[in-house]
Amino acid sequence: MAKYENYEIELKVDTKVMDIEPHNFAFSLKDSILELYPTMDLEYNDMTGVFQEYLGFANGVPYDVTFGTNNQNLQNHYRVEESDLQSLQNPQFINGVVEANMVHDYFSYQEVRSGAYNAKISGAIKKIISVYNFSKTDIDETGNQDIWYQMLMRDDIFMQTKLLPNAFAQTSKQAPYFMWIDSNNNFNFKNYFNMVNEVPIVKLKFNQESVNKLEQNTVIQFDTYRKSDIEIDTLKNRYIFSDNVEDGTVTQEQDTITDYPEMSGRVLPSLSDDKIKSFVILGDESSIKGKQDNANGRKINSTRESLFIDNMIITTYLDCRLLAGKMVEIEIPNSTNSSQPSRYFSDKYLIATSEHKWDGQKGYSTLHLIRKSVILTSQYLIKPKLFVG
Repeated sequence: MAKYENYEIELKVDTKVMDIEPHNFAFSLKDSILELYPTMDLEYNDMTGVFQEYLGFANGVPYDVTFGTNNQNLQNHYRVEESDLQSLQNPQFINGVVEANMVHDYFSYQEVRSGAYNAKISGAIKKIISVYNFSKTDIDETGNQDIWYQMLMRDDIFMQTKLLPNAFAQTSKQAPYFMWIDSNNNFNFKNYFNMVNEVPIVKLKFNQESVNKLEQNTVIQFDTYRKSDIEIDTLKNRYIFSDNVEDGTVTQEQDTITDYPEMSGRVLPSLSDDKIKSFVILGDESSIKGKQDNANGRKINSTRESLFIDNMIITTYLDCRLLAGKMVEIEIPNSTNSSQPSRYFSDKYLIATSEHKWDGQKGYSTLHLIRKSVILTSQYLIKPKLFVG
């Protein structure tokens, strides 16, 4: 294991350790609750061109990475998806900085096949992924007892298009499910309600004094943005239609954006609107419990975009605990009194995407944080006009 100051870094190519100094390459490891596969982007200064000559960046070549600090690190497995010579350093040779984009090794296990699973969705997923040696699996239980047919389809596509959209559990508090592999080779199938109710793994604070002192758990920089109202407008109020296959009747109900998940004492940072914005056709309705769960799952999981209303992008010093799906607490100074935390921005957030970077000298973690709702006091005059859970 190569040690570089306070960091541990090791790259293996086809099980062979790359014998190069860490300042000669840079990389980032990225995972997201919205993407099944984590990725790795590697930049390497191939000064002699030998690495390219011997196909070190050929498509499909396996890379193993270990990256972290003396306290904790990430270990994961990737395969080259594509590579690109960014610029020639000497026109007489094929040398220079090469950028290689890689995807998690589980992708190489995919093949088209057919099969059937007489199981709950969570049970089917456990069986499907058992062919791969993940470091850990964290799978929330579902209902959805049914026969799930996989017809001439890869496992990853089957899970993403057939299983995930239907996932539902009575204990899920009307919250959508997410499925992803994180940057530490862990497979996750998690309900949003369970994720946001976990204890934050760290409190990250922003203040200039901590930045100047290079203190851990410090927000170096941050940015905030809110999802476009046009993107979430269709989720505010909807008609839900379903067909009863037993008596032929059509059922109509109405839902609102605050239903998913159930909210208590929190408000959406969006002006309330009681107009119907869209409709959803769930398809056949049945008295069979598993099929009822499937319909509820389709209704709830169609609202996932509403969870991304409030967004924050922060960068902190490398912390390998900060992975997609984890909770963090953020403390931002009040705009009128820097000794007090902001009542609006200081809150608990879910990590939607994490990116751990090595720039050749230091390590950083950049996080995309999300929350759907906030706690507001009566001092906010706009509060009565907002969607309230």
